Amino acid sequence: MKRTTLNPVRLLAGPIFTTEMRIGGRHISTYVLRFLFSTVVIGFFAVVLLVTWAESNRSHGGTVADLQRFQKIAPQLGTTVLWTQYVGLLLLTPIMLGSAICGERRSRTLAALLTTPLSAWEILLSKLTGRMTQILILAAVSLPLLLASRMLGGLSIEGIFAAAAVTFTSVLLMASLTLAASISARKPTSASAQGFSLFLTISFGPSIVAAIYNFWFLPNYPMAGLSPIPVHWINASSLPLSLGLVSFEHFVGSPTGLSSMQTWGWSVILGLSISMLTLLVAGARMRRTMQRDPEGDPKAYAKPKRSRVRKGQATEQPAAVVADVTRKSRTVGDHPVLWRELRQPLFRTKVMFATAILAIVALVALLAVNDGFSEPATYYALTMIGLGSAIFHACYGTTGSISSERETRTLDVLLTTPIKPSAIVLGKYVGALRKMIGIPLALYVLYIIGSTTYIHWSILILMPIIVVPPILLFTATGMLCGVYMRNIAAAMTNVGLAVGLYMVLPISIVMIENFSGGMHRGNAQFFFTGAIAPNPFVMIAIAIEGTGEFYGRAISLSSLEFSFPYRSVSFAAFLTIVVIGALVQLVAAAGALAWAMRALPVRHGRAS
Repeated sequence: MKRTTLNPVRLLAGPIFTTEMRIGGRHISTYVLRFLFSTVVIGFFAVVLLVTWAESNRSHGGTVADLQRFQKIAPQLGTTVLWTQYVGLLLLTPIMLGSAICGERRSRTLAALLTTPLSAWEILLSKLTGRMTQILILAAVSLPLLLASRMLGGLSIEGIFAAAAVTFTSVLLMASLTLAASISARKPTSASAQGFSLFLTISFGPSIVAAIYNFWFLPNYPMAGLSPIPVHWINASSLPLSLGLVSFEHFVGSPTGLSSMQTWGWSVILGLSISMLTLLVAGARMRRTMQRDPEGDPKAYAKPKRSRVRKGQATEQPAAVVADVTRKSRTVGDHPVLWRELRQPLFRTKVMFATAILAIVALVALLAVNDGFSEPATYYALTMIGLGSAIFHACYGTTGSISSERETRTLDVLLTTPIKPSAIVLGKYVGALRKMIGIPLALYVLYIIGSTTYIHWSILILMPIIVVPPILLFTATGMLCGVYMRNIAAAMTNVGLAVGLYMVLPISIVMIENFSGGMHRGNAQFFFTGAIAPNPFVMIAIAIEGTGEFYGRAISLSSLEFSFPYRSVSFAAFLTIVVIGALVQLVAAAGALAWAMRALPVRHGRAS
């Protein structure tokens, strides 16, 4: 690195930073995003405040009692704002950073940066600070709300500072990982997915390994004479766990018995260190990538592998055979878009494929040796991780299918051909679903194994009805958003739909019911059941609980009970609710696809 590039102003606020701020300020989606994010955070704050205010008005007491009630309100308000902001920022950060480098490559401007005197670290850090500034503006929304909550009492300055430090470090780590992934990714959505996956691995991987070591290895092998890993070491490896301890200690008021460094200090230091190391490695990779390929693809000028020819083996095939093989391999039929999408690799390299297979085999072997698939936590954890990954990929990874074609100027070429717009959309849709089919299949295999040990066989009927429709829905809405919006805006909109459907809607119904105080119990049950029926996370948890612990007993379907928050229902009633929720999502998915088919030619000037 040159001595002139050590200037922090050149590194963090150079010409790339100015360009990022100017471009970001011109996009209408930037202000729409700020408005929506502020509305969600302030809306949750207002609803919690109104609900607790109504409860305090219904209770009778003097001034001292009112002050005590307000001191209990403040932690609830602070916790609501804190976690709403934290989850929202972690979802938005990979979307905003995913196109930082690969977006330049797709617009053919990355090669121009090589001709400038800017170093790789100046380009990289200016990209980081330019987009992080937009994210920090969103984070600043919650600070006045937290300070307003503190005025009611019950919150400490240390708690607010600790929460801000953990949130900033988490966002910086997510941004650094996504920026590093954007260097080699072909699409912004791929970079976003890789950054989010790496963040989850770093945040929860060491904690899961430590939990397995403490709760499985040590009890089963006491003769090893090893000591358990301390809790504060596990906490130091995970920023989300640190934020949980901060909220428990400083917002809820439950002492953890740990010092400030053990609660959040070491995790912040570790997160900052990983972020700096990631940026250093990314800077070295970026300069090497730019030098090898003007368009930024490191594989463009890679030397082809030479095939070894054994003695006595023919080096060339006859021309007729070669022509026949070539002609056969290029038979695409009447659906060329579908043909191309079905031949896209599921994994970029064979190493990634082998790593995924080995990880699955190791996990299955560990579970088989540990509890024989008889622990409910196994099914809850694996199902939530797999389902979350599938929904995440459906929201992030599918929005770029059409918008990427438009940004690379290949969509106009497709529309000049006789290919129907419906064939283009359906081909992209099937190709996107093909990349996600592995997760539902893996979960189904898990339940097949579990039906022989712990879970009732009826879960094999419920699981596809619960898991598959949300994937179909958000893949379809991703296609629709990609027709109208750019990559970043489309991904944000699709994620917003998922958050609104799965989190905002049920929470709002519960809070409205509590605030009204006079809603009929039957109406509350009806609206809440309708809100959670399309939610796969809630419904699959209820299904696992209702079908668990039946090993060695013959039990009929009529004997199963599924516990909703208000009451328990039979298998027939639960299946009816699940089917209705699935049908609603399938109809919505079909409507989104039909809308995308009609809008695609109109948006790009094609008559039919």
